[in-house]
Amino acid sequence: MLAYNNPGNLRYSPRNIWKGLANPPFVDNGTGPFCVFTEPLYGVRAMMIVIAGYKAKHGIGNLEQLINVWAPPTDDNPVANYIEYVSDHSGYSPTQPIDLTDPDTLCQIVPAIIAFENGPTNVHYLPSIYPQAAALALS
Repeated sequence: MLAYNNPGNLRYSPRNIWKGLANPPFVDNGTGPFCVFTEPLYGVRAMMIVIAGYKAKHGIGNLEQLINVWAPPTDDNPVANYIEYVSDHSGYSPTQPIDLTDPDTLCQIVPAIIAFENGPTNVHYLPSIYPQAAALALS
């Protein structure tokens, strides 16, 4: 969903009025409505808010747990490959305790998730987008 500035493929819900939603705020590609953001920063910020919220909502404390909720096997996601990819590219082992509300942790994990979701050669964000998004997400 890079074309819609939604690198995490966040589904649209009228309950979530994300900062930076475009008008119209979603596109439906046949698998459900997905958010459309005005710029990538807002899409990355929304991802980080969702992921940071997983700590309180689901008790998530490691990559294995995170990926199983973010990209559940019930949605036909290759969860084992996903976990391995994010682990290899973030520097965190699958079961290593992590703090999803820590901006540095988010800045390591989110780029790896985005690369897995969209294909690593398709993502051309400047590295500075991640700390900017984390600052917005956690403020």
